[in-house]
Amino acid sequence: DLGSMMRFKINLTDHPILSKSLWSLLVLFVFEVGKNIPLPYTDAESAIKGAYSIKALTQATGGNLNQLSLFSLGNGPWMTAMIIVSVLQQSKSLGLSKKPQRVMTQIQFGLVMLIAALQATVSVFQINFTTGTDLIKFENEVVLVAGAFFVMWLSNMNAKYGIGGIMFLVLANIIQSMMGTILTVVQRASKIPAGLLMLIVGGLVALAFLTWLSVMMDHGEFRVPLRRLLIDNRYSEKSYLPIKLTPANGMPLMFAMSFASLPVYLFAFLKHFLPHNRIVLWGIVNFQLTKFWGVTFYVGMIFVLSMMFAFINIDPQKRAEEYQHSGDYIPGYRPGRATEKYLRQLVWHFGLFGAVYLTIFAGLPMYLAVGNPTLMQVMMLPGLVLMTIGFGMMMLDQIKSLMVQGKYKTLL
Repeated sequence: DLGSMMRFKINLTDHPILSKSLWSLLVLFVFEVGKNIPLPYTDAESAIKGAYSIKALTQATGGNLNQLSLFSLGNGPWMTAMIIVSVLQQSKSLGLSKKPQRVMTQIQFGLVMLIAALQATVSVFQINFTTGTDLIKFENEVVLVAGAFFVMWLSNMNAKYGIGGIMFLVLANIIQSMMGTILTVVQRASKIPAGLLMLIVGGLVALAFLTWLSVMMDHGEFRVPLRRLLIDNRYSEKSYLPIKLTPANGMPLMFAMSFASLPVYLFAFLKHFLPHNRIVLWGIVNFQLTKFWGVTFYVGMIFVLSMMFAFINIDPQKRAEEYQHSGDYIPGYRPGRATEKYLRQLVWHFGLFGAVYLTIFAGLPMYLAVGNPTLMQVMMLPGLVLMTIGFGMMMLDQIKSLMVQGKYKTLL
């Protein structure tokens, strides 16, 4: 009856973790349903052949090109658009940082549309249709683009009502991908030579160590002492600004995977119109993750994005302005430019440390897959582990915050 429904609603309101978890489960259910809605007039087997780099990178960004479906593109177009917009906002000459949020959202949506259309077109090029008319191909492109926007909407809904923010669906997809890779290795263990099997076991041990190290690195932080004028003197000495050893966390890896697929898609698109162009043919071959230049581009993106996200997560200029306006200060440094310079040096040092750390553990193993496509997904496991740990720790922090929030009751 109505009374029991009202009591259920009130109970959910009193338990934010439960209500947010239910929302996330609902979002995940819709996402899984969408992944199993096939594209019309397609031969699903055609998507499994070739395109190793694109398929692997797409899986790491919430998509799945192994199974042609409504959500095959995943969050990849959105992530790539966010990176481009973030870079453009850093440019003072463009003046985008002063634009209203509404304008920036429109620019981002336009980029998502453009990138999704590019990826959808290239994907359609590689699909065998049961009815191969141009209209059918165009319809499938529209469906893929619409699916990308729907996944973006689902992620935003989870960020607003659920747990895990906008990356929850990506995390779910990554865990599925990791489990699939590990399961494949285990299933083939009986056919693997003893020496190679020992190497694989050693790799799994290394992954376990990397998991432990990632947790330790996530908890490690440098505490910058703060003096807050509006806080009681008994507590002001305990105030500090925490800067993690890896300020960017696992975000650069996910965005690097998304951005690394862009040249592959772009050259594949150009090949349709310039089938004999040497530069296009060279790009298609060499920007794969099984080639030296493709891996080098991916590793470079990890390093660059690690530094960029470090300065985005802890914006020295913004922090210094906030402290100056509120009257807070860092002992030994004058408010304003001196504080900004000091914070910029700290972010640079820890950002560089985090960039080197992610590059070594997530990037360098990919060179072992150069010339060997069968090893590519295995060599991606360290990066996927770092991403999973990073997002997992963010979810735990959110849950802890909700638990603290649940201990307080309203006054009215």
